[in-house]
Amino acid sequence: EEVEIEMIKSSLIKYWIEDFYQYVQKLGGETAEIMGDILMVRADTNAINITLNSFGTPLNEPVMRTSDRKRLYPAVGHLYPAGTYMLADVS
Repeated sequence: EEVEIEMIKSSLIKYWIEDFYQYVQKLGGETAEIMGDILMVRADTNAINITLNSFGTPLNEPVMRTSDRKRLYPAVGHLYPAGTYMLADVS
């Protein structure tokens, strides 16, 4: 049950980061530049934390890594897409 709660929490954070990133990019200017970079770093941190916190849980099983864990990574960030693809295979 704790894993399910963490998956829901991680999903909400993922969608928040992606939506907020798109919003600041639409604003443009310095806001897009500064906040965009901050959100990209936050997305990278989130992806790394998901990977680290999945060790010792069902999310680290080979089948779950490529399906459920990979879906939790934000679709923005300095690591996206190549880095998050590699993080999905970390065991």
